[in-house]
Amino acid sequence: MNKITVLLSTYNGERYLREQLDSILNQQNIAVSLLVRDDGSHDATLKILREYASRYSNIKIYAEDNIGFARSFSKLIAYAMDSVESDYFAFCDQDDVWLPEKLFAGTQHLTAFPENRPALYCSNLTLVTQNLEPIGIMPVFARENPTRAEVILEHIGTGCTMVFNQAALRKYQQSLNEIMQNPDFRLHDRWMFLICFWFGKIFIDSKSYILYRQHGNNAIGANSKQLQLPWRYWNKMRKIYSALFHDVKLFCCIYGNDLSPKDFIWLMQFVNYRKNRLKFFLFLLRNHIKIQAPICDLIFKLQVLLGKIS
Repeated sequence: MNKITVLLSTYNGERYLREQLDSILNQQNIAVSLLVRDDGSHDATLKILREYASRYSNIKIYAEDNIGFARSFSKLIAYAMDSVESDYFAFCDQDDVWLPEKLFAGTQHLTAFPENRPALYCSNLTLVTQNLEPIGIMPVFARENPTRAEVILEHIGTGCTMVFNQAALRKYQQSLNEIMQNPDFRLHDRWMFLICFWFGKIFIDSKSYILYRQHGNNAIGANSKQLQLPWRYWNKMRKIYSALFHDVKLFCCIYGNDLSPKDFIWLMQFVNYRKNRLKFFLFLLRNHIKIQAPICDLIFKLQVLLGKIS
């Protein structure tokens, strides 16, 4: 039976935490350990965690100051380096419900891949209300083999569905000093996806093994369908694209020497696009690089030409 360490970051999650913990502990055909870092909660979250830890020997808790969820998960990566007995690792949110076969499904995809190369599994999600009433499967989901352009320009893979191997954990760990100090570092799951895409293998499962709860306190939830004023949407997309480009720049700074020369040159086109915006725009057209949603792709290319992505 494979061993897996679940990495859970909590913050004021008392309302739904018990359901999440129960669903982790009820995973089938897998030996589960739970590593929790509380990010400075001031509700009953820690009390609940300590209650469970007193009942289950496979739960370890770190109660620390607030640093935000991305850095909190990154600290869990550092703590997980001591879990050398685990074959795999998984990110976990505090407010969802996992189906019993979730972790086993992930490990089944990873077992055939070489242990010395980073490998990541992620699945689709079933959207539910705060009361677990079904909304539907995530409407826009990545295809099985995303292109490198899609990996750069889209957020593919949701952290709470991810399962990854020791090699991926070690590769992420190499960047910890830099990302913990970098104000532009935003998303631990996107960072793990980039690592495994460029240095290993990504497995994308169109099936869902998680009830992804939508409520007012989500750190990140499914895309809102509410209409927005055009200029607000323009600014929102500018911030998103700027953040995506920052991710690429940081990734190249940290892992540039590990990338193939061809991949490094390709990625640096995004980092240095403002030096020649027209040249970069033509690069996008020649390589058929576009974003799935037509309106988002139009905004992206206009903002490239205008140099609005910082």
